[in-house]
Amino acid sequence: MNDTACTAEEYVPNPDVAGVNHPRWETRCAISGRIASVEQRREATPTEIRTGHFDDSPEAEATATAECTIEVSFLDDTTGERITRTVSGPASLLSDPPAEWHRRGATLPTEIHKHRDWPPPLQWRGAMKGHRQEKQVSRFAWAQMGGCPCRVGTRFISSGTR
Repeated sequence: MNDTACTAEEYVPNPDVAGVNHPRWETRCAISGRIASVEQRREATPTEIRTGHFDDSPEAEATATAECTIEVSFLDDTTGERITRTVSGPASLLSDPPAEWHRRGATLPTEIHKHRDWPPPLQWRGAMKGHRQEKQVSRFAWAQMGGCPCRVGTRFISSGTR
C-alpha cells in the first residue's frame, strides 16, 4: 500500500533488453486500506464466574464474537485530497472478498461504493491485512455486566460502556 498516493501497488519484474531486472511498483488499485481494529467479545464462562480466573482456553475463545474496523483511503478525483472512511462489521470480513462485504453485514460509506476502483481486486485484501500492522488495535471486551475475571487474576465489575 502506498499511503501517499492512497493506492495498492505490486512490485513486478521489469527486465531490460539485456535481461537485467529493474523491478518497479505498479498501481493495481486507487484505494489503500488497513485493519484499524479487531475486538473480541464474550460472556464469562461458568468456571470464570466461579473462580474469578480468566479462561484463555480454545473452548472459551470459541464462544467469542469479533468485530473489525477497516480504514479505507483514496484521493478525491477533483481536489486530490486524501479521503479516509471506515468500514465496520464482523471480523469474518477479513476472510471475505471486498466485493462481498456489503452482503456480509459490513457498513460501507457510500463514498466507498461510488469509488471507480471499488471493489478492489482480491489481492488487495492480503495487502490490506499486512499494511501498518503496528497500528492495529486488538481489544477484548466482556459482553456482560457484573463481576468478570481479569487476566491478572483479580475480578472487576463491568458496568456501562467500555
